[in-house]
Amino acid sequence: PMSPITYRMAAVGRCSDRAGPQFTLPWTPSAAGDFALLARATDNDGFVSDDVTNLVHVRPVVAVQVSVTAPSPNATLTLNVPALVQALVSIDGNASITGMDFYANSTLVGSVSSQPFLIQWNPSAPGAYAITAVSHANVGLATTSAPVSISVVAPPPQVAIAAPAEASRLPRRADHRYRLLGGQQP
Repeated sequence: PMSPITYRMAAVGRCSDRAGPQFTLPWTPSAAGDFALLARATDNDGFVSDDVTNLVHVRPVVAVQVSVTAPSPNATLTLNVPALVQALVSIDGNASITGMDFYANSTLVGSVSSQPFLIQWNPSAPGAYAITAVSHANVGLATTSAPVSISVVAPPPQVAIAAPAEASRLPRRADHRYRLLGGQQP
């Protein structure tokens, strides 16, 4: 029979011993950078075996928060009328934002590569939309905002009086007919 094996795993100065067929060492790196991890097993007879060193790259810890600030939640936009879409981003960590994409539902409606993070969007179809912004950081991190629900409606009909002309003098107590443009005639 084989004697029990004790595994020793070192990760950035942390060591732990445990007997058994498998061993897992939880490791939370305290800094970004490149690290070499080595696993070494020693049995009861003193025989030592090293695992091949694994190289690990730890990315810097970056927290990015993105929020859509315009349009406001539950806003009503008018069809074919340009609307401002804007996002605000905050970064906790050593990173910078290299771009921002704006989506209406899942359709990309605009992109910018620097602040201010805003676009003009011309909604071309009526309906309900979820507006989101996706920031891209120089460390390869993409963060999506919470959706902002809006609706797009057709513009109201435009009505103008074509006749009689403005400042016309009409006789009192006469039957007058008015002609409307863009609306229905009485």
